[in-house]
Amino acid sequence: MMRLFRADASGRIVKSDPPPDGRLPSDLVWIDLVRPSDEERHAVEAALGVELPTFQEMQEIEASSRTYSENGIHVVTTGVVARIDAERPDLGVLTFVVTDQVLVTMRYIEPKPLDQFMDRLCRQAEPHARPIDLLVGILEVLIDRMADALELIGVRLEALSQSVFLDPSERHESRDLRGVLRGIGLANDFVGKIRDSLGGIERLAAYLSAVSLPKATVLPQLKPPSTKGAKDGKARLKTIVRDVKSLAQHSEFVVQRLTFLLDATLGVISVDQNDIVKSFSVAAVAFLPPTLIASLYGMNFDIMPELHWPWGYPFAIALMLLSAVLPLWYFKRKGWL
Repeated sequence: MMRLFRADASGRIVKSDPPPDGRLPSDLVWIDLVRPSDEERHAVEAALGVELPTFQEMQEIEASSRTYSENGIHVVTTGVVARIDAERPDLGVLTFVVTDQVLVTMRYIEPKPLDQFMDRLCRQAEPHARPIDLLVGILEVLIDRMADALELIGVRLEALSQSVFLDPSERHESRDLRGVLRGIGLANDFVGKIRDSLGGIERLAAYLSAVSLPKATVLPQLKPPSTKGAKDGKARLKTIVRDVKSLAQHSEFVVQRLTFLLDATLGVISVDQNDIVKSFSVAAVAFLPPTLIASLYGMNFDIMPELHWPWGYPFAIALMLLSAVLPLWYFKRKGWL
């Protein structure tokens, strides 16, 4: 799917339908390719004179494949997280192709912040939006979304922590440690995807900060841009790098909290297992003396003093009960129960 955005005579960014003949207009400022077909890729390559990376090339993890320049055109790729509200968010790749006049985005994932950015872009006038400005704007909404995702993980961890550290009287009724372990695993996977995306955005911003960015391009139908109050693209990129670093530090704290919560959960499981084993051990010790007594009186010898005694049976029962109660009383007195 191809989405085209162009600047009209009033300076507003408007969404445009792809032309039937496949020829792209010259006043485009943004081309968004979502799972592009071969025909769409070839149309963009022919219009821009640049070769777009394939899906396999977008998946490469080495820096030379994710950030490079050709003939003044910058191609940068980063990971991006989508569906953060779902139990298992998606992690995909987003490629930016930055030219002097148009920004091209290629993706095989549909993060909600990108659609929100498109809607906001079409609602407000941006008469002098450069490709780099659009790229920075997209990065800013992605970072805001990942900050929200880290906050969401914090809420989930708080709920998991309360499940682990319940009051002892409520443990066996309300605590589901299997569910807690599953929640920790899902949260750890979530944080890993966010950190992957943050690392990609940081490398992308650092790379663009070091290269020569396109100058502001004024479309023929628009007035020259005013420099008053305009934000420099590289200054905004530096702000993005600072924001990413702060989120990365917060993600480190979340990882440490996850590690502590995992250790605490495993420790509680171990304590519960020890309590169960202790109960079986106490039961075995309590039943061992009565079993010994019953074994003695179960012997079929001819000469046994209590064999013909009228009180022999009650005596044996009382002896077995006493031999079971005395060890339990002793354990209780020692504080072992």
